[in-house]
Amino acid sequence: MFLKCLLLLCFAALFCFATFGQEAQSAAKPDSTPAGKPDSQPTAKPEIITTATLESFQRICQGLGFECTRDKDKDGKLGDFIMFRAEGYKVVASVPSPDYIMVANIFTSKLPLDVINEWNYNNRFTRAALGTDGNLYLVSEIITGGGVTPENIEEQIWTFRTSLVRWARFVIDHEKPTTPDNPKK
Repeated sequence: MFLKCLLLLCFAALFCFATFGQEAQSAAKPDSTPAGKPDSQPTAKPEIITTATLESFQRICQGLGFECTRDKDKDGKLGDFIMFRAEGYKVVASVPSPDYIMVANIFTSKLPLDVINEWNYNNRFTRAALGTDGNLYLVSEIITGGGVTPENIEEQIWTFRTSLVRWARFVIDHEKPTTPDNPKK
């Protein structure tokens, strides 16, 4: 019994020495600046965009190398959307509200709803829809409400572009071939 108590005391003494006899260590990077002195280069806060305009979105697209156009109506007033091409496909963008930007592509191909639902089930960040005009739409919204960085908006534009290429391949793969027995409508 005496031996057990002695061993416990030794372990306790070693534990105390190991714990209290050393400087506190941290997994965090040590601070190289002297105490009380600020860093010589403060960390820059990223630009945060909380609202969007069509003009600001157009500037971002142009900064990525997209050639944007914006039509005028019969009175010479600028339209409510811009157009640009991504991998040869026409993309239309509008800002229905300062909280979000809508980007879309229109296909005139026809697909049954179960095939459109297959796309929506298996893909993220875009959705396919059959419009009331009978056309297929690939749509994505870029939310600015709450704040995003310009880099986030750029990344979402590239994501839409990538999805658009996959969407085009998906539509082509699921279209019914045109034959004399099955004319394309």
